[in-house]
Amino acid sequence: MKKPQPILSFLCCLLILYSCSTGQYIHDTGSIERQKEMHRKRTGINVGDVALQMLNIVTLASLNLDMEPETTPRSFKRIKLYNHSNDTMKVNLVTNVFWSDDEYNDILDIRIPPKQHTRLMVPLGADYNVYFHDSAEGKDEMITINTADFKRIGLTPGMTLTGEK
Repeated sequence: MKKPQPILSFLCCLLILYSCSTGQYIHDTGSIERQKEMHRKRTGINVGDVALQMLNIVTLASLNLDMEPETTPRSFKRIKLYNHSNDTMKVNLVTNVFWSDDEYNDILDIRIPPKQHTRLMVPLGADYNVYFHDSAEGKDEMITINTADFKRIGLTPGMTLTGEK
């Protein structure tokens, strides 16, 4: 009988590495740095929350109390942008949400290859204007999204003309 542990460990490592790649098609250096900062901040919040929850559980169990520990509210969300066209899609996400004192949390110059997707870290509940076009037509199309409402966004050339989202 074979031990499945090495295979499971390898698959878990691949899953972790695959889930950590955010913004692989972003070509704007400022947007790449913001994505990395949001990812680090989200990871720090999650690690701190887990540590606090474990400390609460141990404390409540040792004092024999029955209370529900409070969790930290989510501030970031991961969304996926899908390119359903047969050409590279150029996308810009523009918002009025500030990342720092003088900088908006815009995600610019995303180039998604045909039939591919990219994952982006965005603030939860932010309104974004998503400007996109494929290389063939070159006409910008725009949809407005709220990140609290969407997890996946499929982009197709001409979709704003037909009214579908």
